[in-house]
Amino acid sequence: PDKVNLSKEFVLAYREIYAQIYLEQTTLLPKAKEALELGSEIADLGIVTTKGGKFTPILLDYLGVKKFFKTLITLEDVTNPKPSSEPIILALKRLNKTQENAYMIGDTILD
Repeated sequence: PDKVNLSKEFVLAYREIYAQIYLEQTTLLPKAKEALELGSEIADLGIVTTKGGKFTPILLDYLGVKKFFKTLITLEDVTNPKPSSEPIILALKRLNKTQENAYMIGDTILD
């Protein structure tokens, strides 16, 4: 098989496995929920993720943190995902904020 088809097979296999295990295999860091609760009391919080919109809202609800976020930008919401600035700009627009009045916290080098 050529590399493109093999890559597509790996992506499909990954997505299939992820769909089966993502809830039980994802946990919050200690005190993360408390930090989000406090943060949401003093700021409008949003999420920008390269994950798809199918899983993210379900996961946030499962973890009990969905209520802390005012906006969620997923892969399907933009043409150019991270590391492009497009999803960040969209999140700021939805939150009615400017970049001068915002902070971003990332969890990968791409952020």
